[in-house]
Formats: sequence, C-alpha cells, structure tokens
Amino acid sequence: MKRRTQAFSRAFRWGVLAALPLLLCLAASYLLSVNHFRREAAALAAAQAARIEQIMHSADTALQLLAKATGGRCDDAAREAMSHAVFHGVYFREVGVEEDGNLVCTNLQVMPPAFTVPNSQRTPAARVGNLEILAPAQTVQGGKSLILNWPLDASRRRFMNLLVDPEVLVDAQQRSDGIVFGTYLDDAPNVAMVHMGNLAPADVLGQLDSVPSPGWHRGVEGYYIARRAGAYPFVAVGAFADAAVTEHWRQEMRPAVISGFVLTALVLIALRRQLPRHSAVDDLREGLRAGEIKVAYQPLVEGASGRVVGAEALARWMHPDRGWVMPDEFVPLAEANGLIRLLTERVIERIVQDLAAMGPLADDFRISVNVSRADLVDRRLIELFDRLLGSQSSLSRFSIELTERELLSDVAEQARSVLDELAGRGARIALDDFGTGYSGLSHLREFHLHGLKIDRSFVRAIDTEAVTASLLGTMVGLARSLDLGLVAEGVETEAQRNRLLELGVSVHQGWLYAKAMSPRSLYAMIDAAEWPGAAAASPAA
Repeated sequence: MKRRTQAFSRAFRWGVLAALPLLLCLAASYLLSVNHFRREAAALAAAQAARIEQIMHSADTALQLLAKATGGRCDDAAREAMSHAVFHGVYFREVGVEEDGNLVCTNLQVMPPAFTVPNSQRTPAARVGNLEILAPAQTVQGGKSLILNWPLDASRRRFMNLLVDPEVLVDAQQRSDGIVFGTYLDDAPNVAMVHMGNLAPADVLGQLDSVPSPGWHRGVEGYYIARRAGAYPFVAVGAFADAAVTEHWRQEMRPAVISGFVLTALVLIALRRQLPRHSAVDDLREGLRAGEIKVAYQPLVEGASGRVVGAEALARWMHPDRGWVMPDEFVPLAEANGLIRLLTERVIERIVQDLAAMGPLADDFRISVNVSRADLVDRRLIELFDRLLGSQSSLSRFSIELTERELLSDVAEQARSVLDELAGRGARIALDDFGTGYSGLSHLREFHLHGLKIDRSFVRAIDTEAVTASLLGTMVGLARSLDLGLVAEGVETEAQRNRLLELGVSVHQGWLYAKAMSPRSLYAMIDAAEWPGAAAASPAA
C-alpha cells in the first residue's frame, strides 16, 4: 500500500511538472495580451494629451490676437476678424465679446442689449496665464461647448469669448479595439468631458474623487493610464477592461497552447528517461526501511583441505514485485543517492542475526563485509557495532574489506582512524580487488592491513595470459614481504586452484567451491567440513 501511495505521489508530482510548460505558456500569453492593451492605451493617451495641448495653444494664441486686433469692439471690422479666426480655426465654434455677464456680439451677429450669458456666473476651472477655462456647458448657439475667456481689461469685466466643441479634443481616427479613452477637466473629475469607445471611462475607472494623476492606475474593472496636456488643466485617459483582455487572450492563445504542448512533450520525454531512475531510488529507500535487504554468503575455503574458514557477505534485495535484485544493480544506485551507509547498516544487522542463529564456529571463522568511503568518514560504523553487539564488544568474527579507492580518497585520514579502532577490537582489515587500482606500498603499510584479496581478473588469467599470470606471482611475493594474508576470488577451475596452491595462496573463493548461499546452507557446508566440489578435485601437487 505504501509503495502504491508513493507511486501515486510520484506520478502526481511528475504530472504537475509536465503540465507546467503549458501553464507557463498560457500565463505568458495572458501577460502578452495585458501588455498589448497597456501599449495601446498608453499610446492613445499620449496622442490625446498632445492633441489637446495643440488645440488649447491654438485657442490661446487666437484669443490673444483677437483681443489685440479688435480691442473688444463689435463693429463690422471686428466681427470680420472674429469670423476669420473661426473660419481658419478648425476647432472653434464661435467667438464673441462678453461684458458684465452680457454677450455683446459674436462673429455672427450683434446681440440685443442686456443679453445675459447663461454661464456668466460660473467659476473658471483653471487659469493658464490670462486664459480662463470653463467646463463644457450649454451655450447660446446650442449644444455644449468648452468656454475659453481672455480678459480685455484688468477688471476682468470684459472678455473675448471662444467656444470649442469638446468632441474635437478626441481624434476619431485614433481608435483601438478594447480601448476606451476620454478627457477630464480639473473641476469635473466624475464625468469625462468627452470620451470614445464601447464603454465610458467611468465603467472601467469607477467614480473618481479627483482627476487621475499621471501614470498607471487600477480601476474597478480594468486598468487606465493618465497623461496631462502640458500646462493646461486637461487629463487624457486611456483605459481597458479586464473582459477585453480576456477576450483578446482567448483569440490569441492558440500559439501559446501549441508551444505549451510542444514543451510538455519534451518534458515528458525527459521525465520518461528520469522517472525509472527516481522510481528505483524510492523503491530502494523503501526496501531498506522495510527490511527487504537479505544477505547471501559465498564461502572462503582452504583449497587444500576443503575447510570453510569464512564467507563473504553479499547483499541481495528481495523486491516484493521484481523478486531478487542483484547488487550490481542496486549498490551503485545506493552510492549515487546517499543510501550506501544505510545499506551497509542493513547488511551488518543481517550478518549479526545470521551469526547468532548458527551453531558453533571455529575460532578463526570470519564474515567478510564490504564497506565504502561513506562508511569510513566518521564513527557511525563503530557505533553500529556497539548498538548491535554491545560497547567495546569483540569483532573477531568480522573481516572489513575496502577497495583501493578508499585508500586514496580525500577521507583517508578519517578512514584510517576508524579502521584502526575496528582492528583494535579484533576485526580483520583486508584490501579487496587488489591489483586493479593504484595504491603503493606506502598505502599498504599506512593502513595496517591484515590481508589482500586478489582480484578475479588475475585468477582468470592463469594458463591464458602470460603477462597477467606472471603478475600474480609478483603480488604473492609482495604480500609475503609485508606479512599479509591472501585470498583469491573468482576461482572456477581445478587448474586455477592448483596453480594458486603452488604459489602459496591457500584460501580461495569462487564457483569451483560454491556459489553464494543462504545462512542455513553455509552452516551445513561448514558442518560437513568439505566443499561441494571436493569429491571431483584432485590433491594439490
């Protein structure tokens, strides 16, 4: 059940990871839609602000020139000048003279006496220099007009009066789907003076307490940007609703979906290669926790007598679904993923249990156990023996085997300290796979070894490769000079056995004698005091 739960959890994690490219592409596509509207809104707001500034500057200049040319008179020449200004000023509706709230004349006609201007009592929204600006209101000519006044005297009782159609403040040619824009005057923040688009700016902005400041803002249902028209009290606003972004995104998401599926496919291909490895690591971790690691024992036999003097412990993994898994598959996996120390612990725990279940054993009988670099970096291995056998217990039943890689590693100093303590408690220290690495005599002396294990490649070369076979004799001589015991592994033929005995290598390990076996079979072989192939073997020469 736990493995199924872990498998489901892994599948869920990988599924989420595989979906990420598609989700990221969709998110990026949405952001692109948002940026599209932001660019359009910003461009329109900037264009409108520039247009308003141009119109207001033109009106300001026209009023100054008319005030100077007419002096506020209403004779034919003055009204002709006014008509000329309206004709050439494409943004202007009407020009007139106002005095004490009464409209005296316009470019079209002379008004009756005491003709009151409807907006004469309104307070100007702003003054820019001498120019007074009033928000759009109903005028004599009909419709709403933006009212601009230029004082004709210091008392500000007489004005040149210019009416501007608010619609000209928006360029109808500059439009973009989904963008609404409008123009605000400082004294009327809640209502756009003029706007274009399928929504009023207020639908996106909401009701404003003041004219929006320049820059980007979040509205009720979207975003908007404000641009001020130079020195004039107008703000051009470009806005877009969230719904417009969503609609644009839906229309443009196809490339994002295609890209997302392509990336997802690539991720799935990569995951397909990695998933078995990660699954195997999780399986091994669970197997170590669940006690699925077993130990098989390959006997170490005196070649001449057939007496079993020890055995090498070989880890086996009894997987609930796959059956027996060999060490050449899971040991590298454990080393690469930080599980090798836990594996060593499980093997030693099993050895201690198996030794306890066996009957009487000879005093020199030892179980060989392989340790790695990671097992020798601190006292954890010693603490394991203390926990299993008791503090300061004898380790005379154990032979600790390490490879030349451990001798030459960056933790050699710590390893020597741990090995010395193990040897002090009776353990035998041996170098495994001797002859395949680069260790020198100094390393062999430095680590206080008790024995060497000749690699199977040298044993296999007996009677086949003269050069390699000759090295075997050199290795035997070296071991004798250092007073080190020798074990030959991979012994499979009578010729190999006999040659090793001739060289003085008495302890052998290999299929000639026995394959790896269960603890019960090992003890039965010990009790029989002979090895399975003894009957067919000839005595050593």
